[in-house]
Amino acid sequence: MQEVVYIPIENTYIPGILQLPNIDKKHPLVLMIHGMLSCKSGDGRLFPIIADALEKVGIATLRIDSCSCGESRRSRKLYKPTTLIEEAKVAFEHVKKDSRIDDTRIAIMGHSLGGLVAFNCAGLKPKCLITLNGAMNKKRTEEYQLIDQYKIDDEGDKYIMQKQSDGRIELLYEDFYKDIATFPNQYEYEGNYLMCVATNDPHITMDTNYEFFENLNTQNKKMIVIEDANHTFNAKTGDYTKLNELISKMLPWIEENL
Repeated sequence: MQEVVYIPIENTYIPGILQLPNIDKKHPLVLMIHGMLSCKSGDGRLFPIIADALEKVGIATLRIDSCSCGESRRSRKLYKPTTLIEEAKVAFEHVKKDSRIDDTRIAIMGHSLGGLVAFNCAGLKPKCLITLNGAMNKKRTEEYQLIDQYKIDDEGDKYIMQKQSDGRIELLYEDFYKDIATFPNQYEYEGNYLMCVATNDPHITMDTNYEFFENLNTQNKKMIVIEDANHTFNAKTGDYTKLNELISKMLPWIEENL
C-alpha cells in the first residue's frame, strides 16, 4: 500500500511516498535518502524495488525527494549537504508521529550522497543505518577548485553545469561544493550499521570503503560486497540481477537489526 505524503518544511513541503505492509500493526520503517540530484525513486528505480522487498517482510518505507529534486519545489540554491540533512531530520521526526509506525524501530538508508546524509542524522538515534555505495568520505574539492568554469547568475551567485551519468545537465551552486568540501569524515556512529558496496563502482573505490568501515567505532557492523556491480548496483542498466542479489543478502540483516 502506497501513500503520497507532503511533509511541511518552512513555507513549502518535502514530497514523499510512504509504503506500508497490509498488516494491522505498528511497522518498523526505513527512511530512504536518494543520491546526488536523483529523486525518491532513486537511480534506476533502486528504491521502489527495495521498498517492495521490505514490504513483503513487514517493513514500511518512506522515500523522499530532496531539495530541488523530483517533485520538490525548493530552490536549487539551497541544494547542499546541510539542507539535505535538515530535510532528512524533518522527515524522520514526521514519520515518528505516524500511529502506524513503531517509532523505536526506524532505520535510515542512504544511496551515494544519501549515505553522507544518513550518517549525519545519527544524532536522531535511528535503530540502524544502511548505506548503498555511500559517499560518506568522498569530497568533491576538485570541482570546487575549477573556479574558471563557474558562471554568474542574475543575483551574482556562482554556479556550474555538470553532466550526469544519465545524460542530464544539472546546475549546481558554489555553496554545494563549499559545503561538501568541509564535511568531516563521519566515524563516530556507534549503532547498528550495514555497509553495502559494489566492486565496480567508478566513484568510490573499495580501498576507500574498507578504510571507512575499519575506522567506525560501532561493534555491530557488517559489509556486503556485490561483485561486478556499479554505483547503482547496475539498476540504471535495467538489469536488476545484482540489485536482487544485494536485496537477498541485505534483508536478513535488516530484519534482525530493525
